[in-house]
Amino acid sequence: KTDYALNLYPAEGGPPKTIPLPGSVTQALWLPDQSGLLVCVGSSFTSPTQIWLQPFPSGTLQRLTNDLDGYRHLSLSANGKLLAVVQIQDTFTTLIGPASKPELGTVITTGKSDGIGLGWMQDGNLLSQNVDSEFFLLTPDGKHRSSLFKDQVFQGDFSVCRDGQYIILGRVGSGDQQSTIWRTDATGNNLKQLTGGPNDLAPDCSPDGQSVIYLSGTGYHPRRVSVDGGTTSAFTDTVNRVGGSRYSPDGGEVAEIEYIEKSD
Repeated sequence: KTDYALNLYPAEGGPPKTIPLPGSVTQALWLPDQSGLLVCVGSSFTSPTQIWLQPFPSGTLQRLTNDLDGYRHLSLSANGKLLAVVQIQDTFTTLIGPASKPELGTVITTGKSDGIGLGWMQDGNLLSQNVDSEFFLLTPDGKHRSSLFKDQVFQGDFSVCRDGQYIILGRVGSGDQQSTIWRTDATGNNLKQLTGGPNDLAPDCSPDGQSVIYLSGTGYHPRRVSVDGGTTSAFTDTVNRVGGSRYSPDGGEVAEIEYIEKSD
């Protein structure tokens, strides 16, 4: 199964030639002699894009780069002998420090893959997500790391229930279910779908572990669902786009970022 495909249409019209691609694609560029196309493909929605060559009209997809950097904005010279590309080099640093003075934090990990999402577990360890959307446990001193599970979750789009029973995920899909909210147990097993999509994201588990608030639809409106799934409901009457909703520590209030459009 693939979420992306390269469609090649005759200029004069007609059905396309479809070539499946193994991941998320940000660009496709013809070679000047039409012997193939360069494509930027990421193995997941969070991983950096690599450069691949798709021969045309047929042939096996060939990987040209294989590293932890990303590549965007491909441009070929007229004769096809020179390639210009923007190389994206990201470094992720995880720090642990006092909540009142985070600038005094101690670095526990630094690298090109780990730390695009973090959450405290009940036992005091950190749940961390890397660029390939692999989740692992990290001790607060950074000395021990153990893999838990791998999924298609946009960076940081998860929430750990305070009682430690569940991890709530905003999983990325395709077709009619582009993104939906799921729960898993603390080991990454026993997945259960909580919402039907098609555009549900940014979940936050309530302090009592009984409900999840999230954003839904193209307008990113806040909704709520039981941690066991079932009927979803809106809990505000806002018609504006919301950037995120979070429960207060006691669960009695919800804070949200609301975007208000003003006309001149």
